[in-house]
Amino acid sequence: RGDGAGQATQHGTVAAVAEDAEAIETASSSEFAPPVFIPLHAGPTGSRFVEQTEAHVRVITDDLIVTAPLPSSGWQPSFSVVDRHTGNELLRHSCGLGPPFAPSAISNCSWTPHITRDETGLTVALRSQPERISGVTFERLIRLAGSSMLEVQYRLVNGSSSACTLEVSAGTSAELDGVRQSQIACVVDGNVIVDESDRFPDWDDPSGGASHLSEPWIAEFGDGMVVGVIWSDARDVTSDNRLAELILPFGTVAPGGTATTAPIALYAGPGDWHAVRSRWRSQYSSQSSTSGHAGTQSHGPAAAHPSIEITIERPFAVGNQVTTSVSVTHANDDPMTGHVFLEHPNGTTDLGEVSTRGSGNPVVVPVTLALPEWGTTGQAAFPVSVTLATSETTYRFPVPIVRVGDGRPVGVTIGDIAQNGGVTRQTITLDTGRMRVKAIPTERGRIHALETPSPLATNGAGHTPTPSPPIGTRFASHPDTGHEWTNHLFSSVPDPKPWVWFNPWFGGVSVHLRDGGWHTGTTCLDHARWEWHPVETRRGGVLWNGFSTTATVEASGIPPDQARLVGLSVTTTYLVAGGGTTLVAETTVTNGTQSRLHSNLTLGTYLQPGGSVNDVVVHYLRHGERSRARAHGTLWSTTEGWIAVASGNAGPALTIVSSDSHARMMCGDMGLLGVHPFISSEIDLVPGGTQTSTTYIAVARDLDEARAYRPLVGTALPMADA
Repeated sequence: RGDGAGQATQHGTVAAVAEDAEAIETASSSEFAPPVFIPLHAGPTGSRFVEQTEAHVRVITDDLIVTAPLPSSGWQPSFSVVDRHTGNELLRHSCGLGPPFAPSAISNCSWTPHITRDETGLTVALRSQPERISGVTFERLIRLAGSSMLEVQYRLVNGSSSACTLEVSAGTSAELDGVRQSQIACVVDGNVIVDESDRFPDWDDPSGGASHLSEPWIAEFGDGMVVGVIWSDARDVTSDNRLAELILPFGTVAPGGTATTAPIALYAGPGDWHAVRSRWRSQYSSQSSTSGHAGTQSHGPAAAHPSIEITIERPFAVGNQVTTSVSVTHANDDPMTGHVFLEHPNGTTDLGEVSTRGSGNPVVVPVTLALPEWGTTGQAAFPVSVTLATSETTYRFPVPIVRVGDGRPVGVTIGDIAQNGGVTRQTITLDTGRMRVKAIPTERGRIHALETPSPLATNGAGHTPTPSPPIGTRFASHPDTGHEWTNHLFSSVPDPKPWVWFNPWFGGVSVHLRDGGWHTGTTCLDHARWEWHPVETRRGGVLWNGFSTTATVEASGIPPDQARLVGLSVTTTYLVAGGGTTLVAETTVTNGTQSRLHSNLTLGTYLQPGGSVNDVVVHYLRHGERSRARAHGTLWSTTEGWIAVASGNAGPALTIVSSDSHARMMCGDMGLLGVHPFISSEIDLVPGGTQTSTTYIAVARDLDEARAYRPLVGTALPMADA
């Protein structure tokens, strides 16, 4: 069973055929790595294949891969469900026998699998005899019968001489790898409730809880994928940081007796909460319909494009004027006529009447807009919107206008920095006159300082860039005004160090490609060959300066378990414009390996607006703006492409915007240790494929200006001018 991807570069021979012809192994080899044996499963639609080793038993269906470890885990035994098409983990289900449930009587058990097939499906029985409960046999029954559906039951056989009363705690966690942000839905007091997964459900909330559930199902969904849990006879339902934790009673089991819990149905596949609720209604509910429910409109992923779109061609300005154009596109074939108005800080400009000509035929209107003097206001981003007024409806679209510079040259200084172990690395400093960027390009391509004169709001016209002081200097005298320079990045210089649970920790801004685990720590790029060079390019009518750094994974020095990544390269280009306070980070992953690449690209940022991690406030978008002040604890909330981290309400605001509509941006709220956002993009590339993402990091003078960067979400940096 194959999708054809990469077949042109795949070479190998059939090495082994299983007795039942269900598994075929091929061996592929390259000059970089020893042969890799890959099981290929071939059969008609609806086939269910079983792999069994000493470590696990695995069932492969058309859509899912279900893997259950067999050795003792030391905690609650579990199994995982992975989407076969993408390799993304969808859910993890675990259990405990008790009480107590964690650790429980089965925490140290190993499992013996038994596979049974019938006309409608396949059942995996995982058996164990807990040492802590003499004479008892416990079974976990996993049945796969339908597409994207599983049923889980638990069975207890009492072979002892006395009765026993036990329960099962069965917990399901929705992993939903590849989903940027998720929501959870369930029916509480007759109403369908949909809320963000990092806040809901909270069964201790006085407004509701498990006792108020009107229907026995719960779903977590996002980006077109959903995980659902359906049950029928649970004594209690809690969350316990999972989607659902069910307490299932066996009752009192007499000597020689057997008891089986009611089934739990798990759905993992495409859709939203409607897919889970419809399966509960059709397969598990005795009622064909449920009355008294409100708010059942879909909260699934938004349409890719609205019926009417208004975009701006060149959002980046240099100096006190921007020359660009507004594009109006109407998805329907019927013509539409209306007036276009541009609302900006200086007032409203009538751009005239437009008549659309149907789908695929945008109307382009040229625009020249004067901007306030930068030296007077210190403002780089502006709240601008385009309004389309027809005879029936008025549409309003915020558009980005960002002044990235004023045309002055960028000062570029190349130096050296000494590190532990006698290592000397090159450094580069970019001085725009209003901002300084300091980097160590060959050490994870990291930027360790983003400096502005203090205070930012009074920097006026800035200064003519001059060579910067040594890298290790935190503050330097402003050559014109005598103001100090403030570093807004929280970083470790000159060497990395342990910090919280990160080791090594670099801080600042850096790019990571992880094949698993966290976005810091050691990754394949730490074994790569690093090269860098200064860059000057004109893109979108702006002259940019900066540097480009490339990490290429080579065979020498790479750990054996990462040999498949040989040939992979990651290029990150950092750009600034003279006189600007915006940093552009553009990263391209090139799959130069011999196989398909599934990975995760992360841009990590560690921020200290105003020079301190204390008392900062993070502002982010989750169906409207939310904010969090410093408090003990962490909250890894996702945001809709925009984050601003401000030093109180009056200080500078570090603003981060992603151009990748599929990226997952996390607030990185680490409580009293500050706010350190990171942006992650799922990488799925065939050999020779590339994927690029762009992130904008700006030092806004205050929160109001930071909000003006929001329309930049989803805007890519234009290609190089012809």
